[in-house]
Amino acid sequence: MKPPLHEIDDGIDENDETIRLVVSALLSLGGNPTDSQSITMPSPPKVKNKKRKLELSPFEKMMRKRKRASAAAAEIIDSKDAQLPTWMIGKIQEMGGSDVEIVFQRELYDSDVKKTNNRLSMPLSKIKNFLSEAERKWLDETTPTMEEKKRKNKKKRKRKLLNSLGVKMIDTNGNIVEEEMNVRKWTMGRNNETVIYNLVTGWNHLVKSNDLKEGMKVQLWSFRVLSQLWFALIRVE
Repeated sequence: MKPPLHEIDDGIDENDETIRLVVSALLSLGGNPTDSQSITMPSPPKVKNKKRKLELSPFEKMMRKRKRASAAAAEIIDSKDAQLPTWMIGKIQEMGGSDVEIVFQRELYDSDVKKTNNRLSMPLSKIKNFLSEAERKWLDETTPTMEEKKRKNKKKRKRKLLNSLGVKMIDTNGNIVEEEMNVRKWTMGRNNETVIYNLVTGWNHLVKSNDLKEGMKVQLWSFRVLSQLWFALIRVE
């Protein structure tokens, strides 16, 4: 003869919540369950697997934010889909220009028009190629200055600036920019995986003279006069 269920205590761990609930359910039925009775086993509590968040440095957070903004604003378009104004076409033809290609179309960021930056950023992933093979190699290299050559025995700089490439520009008003302008390559990220070409020196003058503002949409075109690299900046209404 089986003892009453309320007397079955041996072997039950009072700390086992699951077993305690089963016994309580059996007692509420007044004995052993019949064929028509069933007991629902309580589900064990779910333990959430919390993933450890990777802490990002302030620099990495800034780069992620900039990357999202760049992806949203930048537009890579083919020359066949872009329209160069007739007056600019005439200007380039008068100069004997050739190999006209669009580089990018996008909105200007705050960093593009900020006076302390003095640069127009051109991320490699967001532009059409405008460099010759020789120009790309030149921008990948460093050339020591005369001052650096004289300091051979002194401690070298940890990071040297890469070469710059002199370019010429036609601004949004159709004027040839007289100030010297250069393209310089920057690499960013832990493994230098992010490549950005920057139009530097003279950019602040162009921003001021063309009244460029954050949020304005512009196109940058490249062309050649003989072997010299030229840019043409166009406002997109």
